[in-house]
Amino acid sequence: MKRIVFPGSFDPITLGHVNLVSRALRFSDEVVVAVLDNPEKRTAFTLAERAALCEQVFADFPAVSVLSHAGLLMTLMEEEGTRLMMRGLRDGEEAAHELRLFQIYHALDSDIETLYLPATPETAHLSSSAVRAIAQAGGDISAWVPAAILETVRSHPWH
Repeated sequence: MKRIVFPGSFDPITLGHVNLVSRALRFSDEVVVAVLDNPEKRTAFTLAERAALCEQVFADFPAVSVLSHAGLLMTLMEEEGTRLMMRGLRDGEEAAHELRLFQIYHALDSDIETLYLPATPETAHLSSSAVRAIAQAGGDISAWVPAAILETVRSHPWH
């Protein structure tokens, strides 16, 4: 069975993330959406809330599982018995950042492989931070967030 881990903070999950997972299912038997804490980011939703949102979004995807993890991604991958992760790329700036991450991951565990999927033209502009900013200002995020979690994200008590 080919399993691929899709790590991220998913704060909140967007239609861009869903697009990447759907595409990854074309070449893997299972996608593990790994909701992680990133100490460099101040999240709007807790780790448990973000995982619950992802579980709602992927409830009808039998080949998608959602896990939350507060430690190192490498530890989660070892626990899950997979050596393959997927990352999305929206633009060149993100590609440069992802290359640095790959080098760090490779230094930690040279058996880990990373597959990169470019965002589609329809989703390349989507980001969780943009969703948070628009939602916080009362804007319409319905074209950016999965319908299953739209009301939860809209009604979040933004700080």
